[in-house]
Amino acid sequence: MKCFGIRLRNPSRPAGFCDLIKGKALFSFRNHLILRDEDLSLLNFAINFHPAPPDLRGVGGYNFALYQNRKNYGVVAHVIEKEIDKGKIIAVKNFSICECESVASLEEKSYRSLLCLVEEVLLRLISQEHSPREVLSGLPPVIDWSGKLITRKALDDLCTVSLNSSSSEFQQRYQACHYPPNHGLRLKVGNSLFNLTSCKK
Repeated sequence: MKCFGIRLRNPSRPAGFCDLIKGKALFSFRNHLILRDEDLSLLNFAINFHPAPPDLRGVGGYNFALYQNRKNYGVVAHVIEKEIDKGKIIAVKNFSICECESVASLEEKSYRSLLCLVEEVLLRLISQEHSPREVLSGLPPVIDWSGKLITRKALDDLCTVSLNSSSSEFQQRYQACHYPPNHGLRLKVGNSLFNLTSCKK
């Protein structure tokens, strides 16, 4: 089985991408590149390791889980299809969220769980008599996707407060969105946005 692992921060395709993936199995781990139909047709199969539970599709899983005061979180491995976060889910790993959880700590827990899923999925695919592709096609989905796809705009809206926001709402959104140095809560004043890098209770 020829494999190709991908973790691209840049959503643009590198030079020779089609030749690079042709006939290979692709394992996608926290990359920002969305595969097109022509990409998927070249691959033997493709699996994505999604750092959020099945009901938090799209972006901002950590943020919305913290904002909703969830007690549990999870990550999934799923077959990649044309639609984002719609392919068959083949593995899930759940864990608890503590009250003092931050975006950074939840992300770290998720990455650790995803690494366990990578090992679990690979062992399952290569330990059978059939080819990995046949094994994958024969696996039943362990759970279905649910919930509306979270867009970048929805995440930006969550991470934006106004001068009219209550203290409790401000604190809740701050915990859900504060992730220095590049991401955090934004304050909207009129038509201007200000990034809030720190906050004291």
